[in-house]
Amino acid sequence: MALNILLAFLASFLFGTGAVMQKHGMAAKFPKLSWKQLSSQLPLIAKTLIANKIWVGGFFVGLAGGPFMIKALSGGDITVIQPLINLTIVVVVLEGVVLLKESLSSPEWSGIAILLISAVLISLSGSEPTGKIPSISSLWLFTVCIGALAAICLITPVLFRKTKLEVVFAIAAGCCFGIGNLFLKQATVEVQTKLGAFNFFSLTTWITGLLSWAALTVIIAELIAFVAYQMAFSHGRVSLVTPLTTVISVVVPVIAGAFVYKEEINFWRLSGIVLAIIGTIMLSTHQESKTAKAEIQ
Repeated sequence: MALNILLAFLASFLFGTGAVMQKHGMAAKFPKLSWKQLSSQLPLIAKTLIANKIWVGGFFVGLAGGPFMIKALSGGDITVIQPLINLTIVVVVLEGVVLLKESLSSPEWSGIAILLISAVLISLSGSEPTGKIPSISSLWLFTVCIGALAAICLITPVLFRKTKLEVVFAIAAGCCFGIGNLFLKQATVEVQTKLGAFNFFSLTTWITGLLSWAALTVIIAELIAFVAYQMAFSHGRVSLVTPLTTVISVVVPVIAGAFVYKEEINFWRLSGIVLAIIGTIMLSTHQESKTAKAEIQ
């Protein structure tokens, strides 16, 4: 379990560093990119970014975090790994301060402290995985329930015109991102069931995982989540959409870990999860509210 926690930290570092590099590359070429510019100049923007070594490097650095996250999920409880991946936001903020000379408010520093405390508590919650292989029926029952909630949110604007669109689309995005995270875990379970173990350095392991039905579910869920996320942004404040989507995307797999995978939720782990959610809300809310006007014009 200790190795899986270290892998989760490494994945968070790579995700965060990749995001900072992409932000730096984007800001250097398009410091005040608007939605109008994005829609009218997409081919030019894409060509410019691909030619930017820092942006491209950030893309691959972030991509490199994926295998480490998957490996961590293969041997650790999802109720531990998923909240720890949230440390990505701490990496982004701290590297922004050091490398991009950004400034932080007191609530933002408090959010960082809370997230770090949550990571310590979660890390101390247990050294061995506690989950069990779930029945397919229980996994799909949970998925259908969460998917139904997402579907209701997506069709609500058609039925009720006065709905706060940014809220319902953000909830739908969070649910689908959460399902994607859940089935990343399930893909590792499928590999272990077929091959006996998840071998990080085995090509067969990765091919088996990519060809599993769980991996297909991840792709479908992530695509729907991406569309819903962009729809939420187009209708409302980034400072509302980002925290709501992020928190739901963490809560969904954590609930699944407790009730589908039967993972043990002791006092330390529960405390760490709650603090991770609080820290995420504090940090992302203040960060996004400070930059929303500059990014969306």
